[in-house]
Amino acid sequence: MEQILKIEKVLKSKTSIDLKKYKINKEIKKKDKMNALVNTLRIIALDKQLKDKSVFIPDNCQKNGFSEGKYNLGNMLYFLADMIEE
Repeated sequence: MEQILKIEKVLKSKTSIDLKKYKINKEIKKKDKMNALVNTLRIIALDKQLKDKSVFIPDNCQKNGFSEGKYNLGNMLYFLADMIEE
């Protein structure tokens, strides 16, 4: 499989991401990129280290379509993969 995204330098930030640090391979078909994303989400979702991890979605995220609450991270990632899958 071709490399879809090359990350040259990652800066951790809670507020923003510097997209200039990313180089996206534009020669790869959209379908292949979506399949890679779905497969990656599922692989990460099944990671044993995420079994007991949770993520909290705050109240103000409802404007983006997310309900407030505490969710299991692995289950959420697997759910997102199912929703993205074509």
